[in-house]
Amino acid sequence: MSGAEDCLDGVDNDRNGLVDCADPACAAGYVCVEAAPGGGGFLHARRSAYGSGGMPACADGSAPVRYWDGPDDTPATCTGCTCGAFSGATCKPPTLLLRQGCGGNPLGGDSTTGCKSRQKTQQTTSAQVLGDAAWNNDGACPPSQATVTRSDPWSRQDDVCPLARTGGGCGARVCVPKPDADHPALCVQADGDAAAPACPSAYPTRIDAFAAYADNRGCSACACTPSAACSGGAYQIYGCDTSCSGNCPMQPNPPPLSAGGSCIDASNYVGPQDWSFKLVSAPTVSGSCTPSTAPTGAVVRTKPAIFCCAP
Repeated sequence: MSGAEDCLDGVDNDRNGLVDCADPACAAGYVCVEAAPGGGGFLHARRSAYGSGGMPACADGSAPVRYWDGPDDTPATCTGCTCGAFSGATCKPPTLLLRQGCGGNPLGGDSTTGCKSRQKTQQTTSAQVLGDAAWNNDGACPPSQATVTRSDPWSRQDDVCPLARTGGGCGARVCVPKPDADHPALCVQADGDAAAPACPSAYPTRIDAFAAYADNRGCSACACTPSAACSGGAYQIYGCDTSCSGNCPMQPNPPPLSAGGSCIDASNYVGPQDWSFKLVSAPTVSGSCTPSTAPTGAVVRTKPAIFCCAP
């Protein structure tokens, strides 16, 4: 008893003496093609721009297998890394240098925030506040969070429908279903090795694809590198008391000695008696931070596959 022709089973089902693709009943939906090299399998493929459209079902109703090709390894773009207000830095007092004359032997330098006394035996005839003070710590700025922008990791996506069966009626060739509108390319799958031989002449278009990937591109945490500077600061000399009280009506005190100022002759202010000095104007601190971030990571691709497609 004859039946409808099954175009992929190598049997003359309708008993008209013609098998599969040789039977006119198969002409509309099937075609003879060159055999796949190495006995590989056939597939229908739909190639489209990355991220476009959905995944139309295969002709048999099954879901296609998604691959991607055309990799893009452009590093991530990192923007929006900024630094907030600078704070936290503090300054040490500048150094008050005491000498026996401006060009004479130093009697020592001192930096203090409180009152400090000197004995009358320590003959001081000049004084000078050296350059700007140094800072105790660098301070800090609160960093923002960098914005990460990534390019598409691929240029194309490939939806593949493997063909489970092939038929006869084609001599040395094989009978396969014609590609449909949703999956218009007829391809064969080669070994997933990038160094594999070139595709055969019947299937010359090579697609190097991957079935899985992880986009690990990102940006390092936004960092703020501080830069601080201290300026100013001044000392007052009290020439006739040891408590920095200024109770010296018969002997005037010199003007405050500011950081970076000239050496003064202190002999008019510091006599043979004990005396004192203290910081009367604290140095000020200023600073800012430089923001920085950098691209990190890469696209990791796995499960390679090579498809060779007919023109």
